[in-house]
Amino acid sequence: GGLDALYSFLTALDCPALESVLVTLPLEELPSLLERATGQVIGLEDRDEVMGTDLVIRGVRPDDRSETYLAVEISAGIGRHGVTRARDRARILQRLLSKPVLPVVAGEWITSDAEEQAIATQVWRVLNGRAKAPSGDGTGE
Repeated sequence: GGLDALYSFLTALDCPALESVLVTLPLEELPSLLERATGQVIGLEDRDEVMGTDLVIRGVRPDDRSETYLAVEISAGIGRHGVTRARDRARILQRLLSKPVLPVVAGEWITSDAEEQAIATQVWRVLNGRAKAPSGDGTGE
């Protein structure tokens, strides 16, 4: 299922994007993490949007050792709405954390228009355990 695909993705992620030492952040800790990062209370709209993220993962990029996050949307079937949610939530998290946040959609299948949108908007796809970089070359660059 979608979670199995996600965990397969995470175990293979040290190669293209992050080292394998990853920390899944409990969503209830996100508001306090964001408030510490920004030094202010997070607005209700941003808070609600971020709390809607299915999974937030912290890791380290192997190339420059920078702290990087993943904002993951999980669904059996991925459509354009899921891609948009992943991209928008990653942008909010990146703005609030001042750290790179990679948008990711994970599931069993993706519609062709969602696939095109994911490539165009730099969203990683994880389908049945296989990670696909936005650029298609495995680097995401």
